[in-house]
Amino acid sequence: MFKSEKNFIPVFILLGLGFLGDCRSNQESVTKRFTRTKDGKNIELSIDNVLLALEKSDSFFARNKESATVDLAFGMQMMNGELIRLLQLINNGLNNEFSKNITLLTRIKNLQHSVNTHVQESLKHIKVMNEQYYKNFENVILEPWMPYQFSPQFTFVDEANVITDMKPATDFHEKDSDYCMSTLLGLKEYNKCSVELCWKTMTKIGQFGYYSTHQILWINLGQKIGCLDKMNTLARRDGYRDVNDITKRLCAGVVIEMNAEYQSGMTCLLEKDLFTEQGAVCGGIGFVDALHPKHLLSVLDWQDPVSGCYEVDVKCQPKSESKMFTFLKDQKQIWNSRKLLEDSLIENKCSAHFTGVATGYLASSLRSFYDPYYIQNGLALYSSPQIIKIPPNPIPVDTQTITNITLCYGLLSAFIILSLIIIVKKRKTIFKRKSIVI
Repeated sequence: MFKSEKNFIPVFILLGLGFLGDCRSNQESVTKRFTRTKDGKNIELSIDNVLLALEKSDSFFARNKESATVDLAFGMQMMNGELIRLLQLINNGLNNEFSKNITLLTRIKNLQHSVNTHVQESLKHIKVMNEQYYKNFENVILEPWMPYQFSPQFTFVDEANVITDMKPATDFHEKDSDYCMSTLLGLKEYNKCSVELCWKTMTKIGQFGYYSTHQILWINLGQKIGCLDKMNTLARRDGYRDVNDITKRLCAGVVIEMNAEYQSGMTCLLEKDLFTEQGAVCGGIGFVDALHPKHLLSVLDWQDPVSGCYEVDVKCQPKSESKMFTFLKDQKQIWNSRKLLEDSLIENKCSAHFTGVATGYLASSLRSFYDPYYIQNGLALYSSPQIIKIPPNPIPVDTQTITNITLCYGLLSAFIILSLIIIVKKRKTIFKRKSIVI
């Protein structure tokens, strides 16, 4: 009897370790994160889907690198930066599944090397085609775009950041953006970091569309090139703790607008282009709410499966403005439809700007699959984007996964307790036998 109990102990320990390994694999499994069944059809959203779309974008860019625009090159640099971030996390051991998956790791490394090579080749052509325009945006596109190095991370939109007393959006044009970028970068007659000249324009709360995204990019770029101290001084003067408080409020409005756009339906370039730019900008600096899986499914669906670009439908006219106003008016927010700031068509009907920002959005969405914080706090595929009220607490990624993990650790605890009971029982028995011998 005692011999059989002794043999059971290592068996229980091994079984317990097996359950622990299974629990850990359930927690760390990210290659197939979102799954649901709708109308009898199984929808699976995995990192493979996103990587394939990014590979197609890179192939499209490689074919058109000699005629690429600054906007398209910037989108590729957003992809480049996100892939570098992913490889850094893998090297730091923050996601064991990726480091063990040699096929996936090789694929990511190859894509990062490919897009970086194509961008460097393309920038030579962009500089020759329009040297002044290239010089204006050299600080933005010369290196991989890595906004997570100087911006808020893993931020949720809560009610404290949602603006309810909105005023009509101010007109915003390309010349306004160019002027503010010039004062920031020190171009023309301006000194670098002359942030006070555009501070009110670029931190005005309650704006919409491309105005808001350019505000956020302006702040991000200012942080990147060394203007943070000046920005923080002006932010504290205006009653904020720092410039990141302003960014949070700006992205809160962007996420609300994205949700309204999604609910109203997007059929034309204007709507889709704006939507992906918003997600790329705010998702890229850490707003989980800007990278909802339902949104990602739409962006994946918009990509041309053959060319890899995002096309323009010249016959399409936006019809959702009235619907969007209906969704936003309860928050006293005014939708102001805008034209694209700048765009050009390449390779038939492919939009350079749309393809660039969509690529940036797809790249930011990679975080939903590899970043531990996004995995734990991301939005589930079956949940609906919020419109009026954003929950202040994170929404679980997948309730079924949480249930499985709870059950898994429950069984593991049972095995540990049972093993301890057997060990204690055996020791008591041995002690009694020794007492009898004495």
